[in-house]
Amino acid sequence: MRSVDILVEEHRWIRSLLDSLSRFVAIHAADGGLDAQAGQELLDLFEAFADGSHQEKEERCLFPRLRTLASGKEARLLKRLAEEHTEDRVSFATLRAQLQLALAGDETAKRGFASDADAYLRMQHRHMKAENTVVFAMAERILTSQDDQKLIEEFDRLDHTGPEGTRRLTQRIEALGKKLGVPR
Repeated sequence: MRSVDILVEEHRWIRSLLDSLSRFVAIHAADGGLDAQAGQELLDLFEAFADGSHQEKEERCLFPRLRTLASGKEARLLKRLAEEHTEDRVSFATLRAQLQLALAGDETAKRGFASDADAYLRMQHRHMKAENTVVFAMAERILTSQDDQKLIEEFDRLDHTGPEGTRRLTQRIEALGKKLGVPR
């Protein structure tokens, strides 16, 4: 299904962002310094891509369509994953606030940022694993080709920047990973 393929590809880019965040934290732990430009770029990319356009596609398009077709147990899982998106945004807001304070020189915030980043990374990896192994398989099983086409059209409507904007975002993710020494 093309709609699932789009989301799987976005998960690959989000995984790259998570690897960059992990590397950013490791560099910070090793030398105690923070690269303000890389930190701000990380925050901006997570907000625009992972917590922005990607989650919007899942929450406004995929999950609602799957819930109409899913069994009770599957529908409960989808509801829980949507709730995790809300928790993710709260966790990200905390992470953003800690990093901004840390970049301003707050030593307590530097330690808090590392701890918050670790929790955020664990949450993101667990969440994507559930989507990759359960939700996308469910979509492949229960969505029709008409559902798939409708989802792709909805994704396109939500993607305000178009393919060029997505390409620019993925280039930024790749450049940040390269700057931080994250293997491709």
